Amino acid sequence: MKDVWAFLRQTQQQILRSEWSGLSLVLVYLVLYVGAALPILSVKVPPLGDYANHLSRMFIIASGQGDPFLSSYYKVKWAIIPNLAMDVLVPPLLKLFDIYMAGKLFVLLVILVLVSGPMMLNRVVTGRFSPVPLLAFGFIYNGFFMIGLMNYLFGVGLAVWATAVWIWGRNRSPVFI
Repeated sequence: MKDVWAFLRQTQQQILRSEWSGLSLVLVYLVLYVGAALPILSVKVPPLGDYANHLSRMFIIASGQGDPFLSSYYKVKWAIIPNLAMDVLVPPLLKLFDIYMAGKLFVLLVILVLVSGPMMLNRVVTGRFSPVPLLAFGFIYNGFFMIGLMNYLFGVGLAVWATAVWIWGRNRSPVFI
């Protein structure tokens, strides 16, 4: 058992100190991203708790004003609130895709923001790319994701990106101080 722990410790040290080439890191990232995307793309409506309600809202926002029936029951009242990402990004996609694919594209964007944010944060903090932030893929399908809190998760991903940009720019410009 002692040998197993020594091996694991040595492997961990090698991973943390290793300089991954850009190509190998990109390939691993793409494989993991495709693996995370397959459950979303393999069904018509992903089984995320509040997701169907989000899709309904997107349909109403996109077509509610032109539909006399919907406009008699629903009126979009815009306000500056923190959970508008899906409301702003998905309705324009409905000009190119059906409601189901537009919703899936937003979910894939949420996954992309959530897993690329730690990668960039690690890069600006350590000065190099590392495989360690790839662990974020293991936390994608969490409780918030399964409930369908897409706007919240998009905001979390943007917050990690904003932190990375702030750290990157704080020594480069007085704007970031």
